[in-house]
Amino acid sequence: MSLPIREIIEWLEELAPPSLALHGDKIGLQVGSRAAAVSRVLTSLDVTEEVVEEAVRLDAQLIVAHHAVLFHPLHVLIDDDHHSALAMKLVRAGVNVYIAHTNLDAAVGGINDQLASRLGLINVRALTQPVSGNSDGIGRIGCLATVMPLAQFAIEVRDRLGVERVRYVGRPEQQVGTVAVVGGAGASYMDQTLESGADCLVTGDLKYHDALEAYARGFALVDPGHNGSERFIANTMRDFLTRKAVDCGRALHVLASKVSTEPFRFA
Repeated sequence: MSLPIREIIEWLEELAPPSLALHGDKIGLQVGSRAAAVSRVLTSLDVTEEVVEEAVRLDAQLIVAHHAVLFHPLHVLIDDDHHSALAMKLVRAGVNVYIAHTNLDAAVGGINDQLASRLGLINVRALTQPVSGNSDGIGRIGCLATVMPLAQFAIEVRDRLGVERVRYVGRPEQQVGTVAVVGGAGASYMDQTLESGADCLVTGDLKYHDALEAYARGFALVDPGHNGSERFIANTMRDFLTRKAVDCGRALHVLASKVSTEPFRFA
């Protein structure tokens, strides 16, 4: 038995209210119809051609993802433009797409809470000011159960997140006890992290000059990659939707994508 997308959207907006999203963020139903019937959902970090093909193969009528499939306006709909070709592929296949992005970063139980938990942080609190009542802001800050050298902590991050490698900035021997986390690209939160008293910021997409500035200020950074800091969210959304369907007595099959959307390879 199928149910309308609008009901699934209501559940997702309980987890990640749209009011938590940063201004201008592209969230919500991006492809499809709120009246469309859904019996199978695929959750994913990204919406790539391979993820769409996986949804079609699994007969999933809805993809719930973290990163927008349409972030910039489309000026053409032609099959030799990557973005419009992907949108047309979704429409032709009858696959709807719903996005929860910075609202899911900020939400209680969302990406940053999950990231803090995976890194074993305790006494976790807000890094930034709350956007609204169901949020602790974008980042989180907490303590390690045991203070350790930065080089050892970098290995902990690598192993706990299951990534191939991490980059880190700072003296290998400097001690890390208080850690801030910002899933995705969080270099813009470096000042808030320094003001918070954290020893280290874990985030992705760090640029060279961000790293130089942090090193000059004696501050540690660990970068597991944008994908590496967030890819677990597919399982989080799968588990949430599965629980909601059971609680509401609704028949819904939810699967987490098995496609790796990590674009980087390491030699």
